[in-house]
Amino acid sequence: MCYHYVTMLFLPLTMVQRQFGELQIVAATLQRIDELRLTASVLPGGTEVPTGDAFAVDLRHVSFSYPEGSQVLDDISLHVASGKVLGLLGRTGSGKTTISRLLFRFYDPTSGEVYFDGVGLPTHVLRALRARWD
Repeated sequence: MCYHYVTMLFLPLTMVQRQFGELQIVAATLQRIDELRLTASVLPGGTEVPTGDAFAVDLRHVSFSYPEGSQVLDDISLHVASGKVLGLLGRTGSGKTTISRLLFRFYDPTSGEVYFDGVGLPTHVLRALRARWD
């Protein structure tokens, strides 16, 4: 009889354990997102504040290498029209996160330019630009 009660408790306890593990992963992910959002850029700020509801994004011949020397992007060009959404798919290490870091201006491209509504990214005020993406 005792064995029967133990087996009845086993499945619910296993489910609680699994959900607790998933909750820890979610909490760590949210903490990392918050850290990235609050990261201050060492790059100089700009003079223009972006206006309007949505703006076009252009990457023109963008290349990027991390300080360690590993080149992640090589001559990438793309255009996303104002109000449109673009999803990036690719393998680990293919540059998806690097592109988002360039858009938030955590880094500047090694070569090429990033534009919002035809205005070069370095001329935008970083705080105002990032606040629009919150």
